[in-house]
Amino acid sequence: MHELIVHVCDLGIVNGDTKENRTLIQFFTDQVERLSPFPLVIHMPHDERARKLAQRIVDAPGSPESLGQLSGECGASLRTMQRVFIEQVGIPLARWRNQVKMATAVQLLARGKSVTHVAFDLGFESVSAFIFSFRHYFGDSPGQYRLKQTIGNSNSESSIQ
Repeated sequence: MHELIVHVCDLGIVNGDTKENRTLIQFFTDQVERLSPFPLVIHMPHDERARKLAQRIVDAPGSPESLGQLSGECGASLRTMQRVFIEQVGIPLARWRNQVKMATAVQLLARGKSVTHVAFDLGFESVSAFIFSFRHYFGDSPGQYRLKQTIGNSNSESSIQ
């Protein structure tokens, strides 16, 4: 897939003006649709204070404490923590916290917890706010995601037998 993306980028603008371009666009679209969900990896910072903050978030992703409060309790200002997360993890602290929430959501949904329970366990103010965030992150609602995982697992189980 990487090589296909590099090839398309090298071509520049690809439109359907030739048979080769139409074939390439169709192949690219087919391959993107076949991709399986990416693994959920949460990168941890190296800075001791930021790592302490990260661990607190991982241990209690639904904590109502603000990032400012948590940062202060871990020995640094929110601004310092934001800078450290961007430098060491590559994303803003708030987005990193949301990644932790989404990774936890997937785990809880896989264990059979209801969407409502997951939403409130993770500190969302409403179920619809959780669904919006989940859809933004994964492209599907939690129910659709769970259904795809169930279908995918049953397909792979049947092919093994």
